[in-house]
Parts: sequence; C-alpha cells; structure tokens
Amino acid sequence: MVEQNFDEESSLDLRQYVDALIRWSWVAIIVAVLAGAAAYFYTQSRTPVYQASSLVQIQQTQGSALPTFSDLQLSRALASTYKELITTTDILSAVTKELGLSASTGGLRKNISVSILRDTSILRILAMNEDPALAASIANAVAQQFQSQTREKHLADIAEFMGVAQSQGIRIQDDLLVSQMSSLSSVSIVEPAIVPTAPIYPRVRFTVLVATFLATVSTILAIIVVEFFNDKAKSSEEIERRTGLTRIATILRWTPKEIGAKEVTLLSQPRSSHAEAFRQAKVNVQFLSLTPPPKRYLVTSPGPGVGKTTFSVHLATAIAQEGKNVILIDSDFRRPGVPPYFSLSNQMGLSSLLANPELQLEDLLQSTAIPTLKVLTAGPNPPNSVELLGSSRMEAIMDEVAARGDILVIDSAPIMAVTDSSILASKQIETVLLVDPNTRMGWLKDCIGALRKADATVLGYIHNRINARRFGYGYTYYNYYNYYKSYNEGGSDDARAPSFIGRIRNKLFSS
Repeated sequence: MVEQNFDEESSLDLRQYVDALIRWSWVAIIVAVLAGAAAYFYTQSRTPVYQASSLVQIQQTQGSALPTFSDLQLSRALASTYKELITTTDILSAVTKELGLSASTGGLRKNISVSILRDTSILRILAMNEDPALAASIANAVAQQFQSQTREKHLADIAEFMGVAQSQGIRIQDDLLVSQMSSLSSVSIVEPAIVPTAPIYPRVRFTVLVATFLATVSTILAIIVVEFFNDKAKSSEEIERRTGLTRIATILRWTPKEIGAKEVTLLSQPRSSHAEAFRQAKVNVQFLSLTPPPKRYLVTSPGPGVGKTTFSVHLATAIAQEGKNVILIDSDFRRPGVPPYFSLSNQMGLSSLLANPELQLEDLLQSTAIPTLKVLTAGPNPPNSVELLGSSRMEAIMDEVAARGDILVIDSAPIMAVTDSSILASKQIETVLLVDPNTRMGWLKDCIGALRKADATVLGYIHNRINARRFGYGYTYYNYYNYYKSYNEGGSDDARAPSFIGRIRNKLFSS
C-alpha cells in the first residue's frame, strides 16, 4: 500500500511538471527563437576566420636504407622537439618577411598552432587568418621555412664537423661522411596547405543550434524550478493529495462576454453550460451533506477574490429553483457582495438584526425574483463583528431559520482575513470552501487548520475559475460543458466532440 501511494504521488508530481511545461511551452518557444535569432545576427556580424593546414614529416635514420623500429621511435621523439621549434622567432620572422605581413612575430604566433598526428612523426601546421588564401600561404610558408632552415642547420653542422676534423689533421673517409649525413634527420612536406572554402569561425548553424538548445533547456529548468517553489493550488489532484479535502465540483472560468458581472447565470442563462455547472455543484453538495434537514451551508474561502459570493448566490438559487424555501445570509460585513446580484438594499441587514433585539428576521428579509428565495443582506459594518456572530442572538436567528424549515446558505468572509467564518463554522453548519488556481496551498492548509480548531464540518471544496484548456484543470469538464452547450443550444451532437489531441489529453490528464 505504501509503494502504491508513493507511485501515485510520483505520478501526480510528474503530471504537475508536465502540465507546467505544456502551459508555459510558449515561453520556451519564444526564448528559443529569440536566442537563435540573436545568435544568428551575432555570428553574421563577426568577421569570418579561415584555417589552412599543411603536413610535415620528420624522419630519422641510422644509415640503413630502410627505417628500423628504432628509427621510427627516434623520429617520433624528434617530432616533439621540432613541434616547439616551428614557431620560433627565426622561422616566423622569415615567414613575415617572405609574405610581407604587417603583423608582428608575436601576433603571427597566436594564429599558428602545431600538433603531432597520433602515433606518427607527422606534424600538422594550422594557420588562421581572415583571408583564406593568406591562411594557406602562411601554413605553406611556415612549413617551407622550417624545412629550409632545418636543412641549412644540418649542412652547417656537417661543415663544422669537417672543419674540426681538418684542423686536427684527421682525414675523413667517404664512407664516414656518408654515414654522418645519413644519420641526420630529414624534413619533408607531405601535404601542402590548400585554400579553405569555409570558415571555421563563426559557425553559424552550430552556434544557432547551440544557442537554441541552451535557451530551451534553461527555460525548461526555470519552469521546473518555478513550479517546484510555486505554492498555488494548481490542480485538484494536488489539493486532494496535500489536504485530504474532497473535491465537490469544478467550475470553469468564464469571460465577461459569457457572463456579466453580478449576474445570476441560473436566471439569465439557465440552459448554459455554466448554469449546469452550478446545478451539478448543488447536487454534489446535497449528496455529501450528512446532517438531517433543514440544511445549513456556510460558504467561505481562504482569501478574497476566489468567487465565494458568486457560488453562494448560485447555490441558494439552485436549491430555491427546486421549490425549497431558502434564506441566503450575507455575513461578510466588510465586503458585502450579495445585494448587487438581486438589486437589493444594504442599509439594514444581519448586523442590524444582531445589534437590535427588537428587530425580527422577517422584517429584514428581502424578496428576489425567485419566490422561495429570501435574502438577508449584511447591513452596516459593525465594529464588533466577531462578538455579534458569536452571540446567542446569532444562534437564535439560525434556530429560527431551522424552525421555519428553510434551508440556510451563509456567504461568509474569507477565513484568513478575519475570524468571522471560524466563529460561524463552529455552529453546527456544513462548510464549503472555494479554491481557485491562485489560492496558495499555505493559506489553504492554515484555513483547514482554523476550521478544525473550530470543530467545523467541512464537506469539501469547489475548484473554481478553472481554465479548462490547460492540462490537469478539468479538461474532461470542458468537453462535457461544450457538449452540454451544443446539445441545449441547438448544435449538432458532434460539433463539440473532442479532437484526437483532445482525446489524448483526456486520457493522460483527466482525473
């Protein structure tokens, strides 16, 4: 069981990161394109550099016609020494003079490199220059000057040897002279440099590909890091895994063109997919409810701006449309949001009823377009809201609603903003939490902790304002709502059928 839970959590974590990468893939694409374009224009602005190479072989013999293994070993050892001698000042000065170069010996040395081919006595002379023809000329001139100066030095050594012998009255025999000359190393140019046709720098295609690759990888890593430290309630699976709450329903985000501000969708667009979402949420709330009738529901959220008032209004409206008597109370004294939905006055309300024992509930209830739905607005903001909501007067009001047989829906203030909701949640009422993708998990956990301290009954949470086109955000709900809309508004049944990609998304990311 432990291994199964671990595998499930690992799968959810992987899905979370895949979801983030897909959601932010456009950023990775833009960054990669910009990096590739910048690399392209940068390389185009650079002066191309060409490289030419010539091959020189070092051969050392000990007087025999054919080279022996010892000769080969000696040639390789000698090649290491000659590798350093090729770029000496004497040779480079001669090259500069021969080609009429304006560069100094030190500057020329920086553009020349010498290497030994593996397991051989062959030296590769590389010369770089902005002019391809000049690069080949430098490589050939260095090889020729090295060959010429090496031969001259050998001849000078032989002449010196003969001069010393003659000065001492020693007669040199012909075979000894031949042996001495054959023992000298020889330098031969085995492959002269040719004019290169393509520059070695800048390598436009390689540079663009590397820049694009690094930009893409860096962006992906940045997305993963941001996702790792992102504390928002991004998916229903993550909320359920980290809090243990039950998801009651998922409500998709809508645009102002679809639903206006402070609009009761169940009244203005009763056949829309959004209205159906609220009706489905109402059914799920009633299904999860464990208390006997009449029901009491408290709607709250960890923080403001989550849509709790909109849900409270639609929950009360959906229940009232079943023919049941419902009283909707707005207990958010600081930011009362219920009155605009029904064009009601907020001059007197719950705060007035709690502060003045002479007032009666029936006197302050306001009617709506639905005969079975009454609303008690918040009223003026009192200075002692916590004391009023925790008073016996509030208990009496709730008992009076129960005695009438009415269903009670209370739209409360956010739990983390004030303690009003915690006070109400402790009064034998079932709590529904509103969560959206911007809700931080830290706030949600603190909210649950506060409700547990108040011994509240939490039915679960509503995942609100979900972008259905993002993986992991109820994509199957999106298909269902589109089908519902098409079916109820006269479209064909297959007009909104999911595409092949959509079916893959559903298979991989549906909960």
